Amino acid sequence: MSTAPHAHAPSYGTPSHSTSSDGTPSHDNPVSGNPVSDEPYERARRRVIAKSVYQGMLGLWTLLALAQIAIWYLTTPNGHFWPVWPIMGTLIAAVAWGLPLYAPRPAVSERRIQAEMARMRRDA
Repeated sequence: MSTAPHAHAPSYGTPSHSTSSDGTPSHDNPVSGNPVSDEPYERARRRVIAKSVYQGMLGLWTLLALAQIAIWYLTTPNGHFWPVWPIMGTLIAAVAWGLPLYAPRPAVSERRIQAEMARMRRDA
């Protein structure tokens, strides 16, 4: 008898894909095993990844701000506090990047997408 030792081993973190009863693609939730529609799952997954990347960048920007303040303090402690300018620029960028991620409603709604598609069809 020759059977593969891991033929039936579960694949953690890799959802199995199937088709739901209405014909839309779905996959099994890796935690519960229940079928999940691809679109909401993928949207939520992308959003979680985007928020994780954003939080990592906030940490990096904080370290850079602290490094700039340390450089200022070690070189010209009584001079002009120049780190305020790069820190303010970074803060503006952080807010602009974070607003769409944490806004109560998405920046691009399905209604706006449909209206733009209708306009494009009309103009073509």
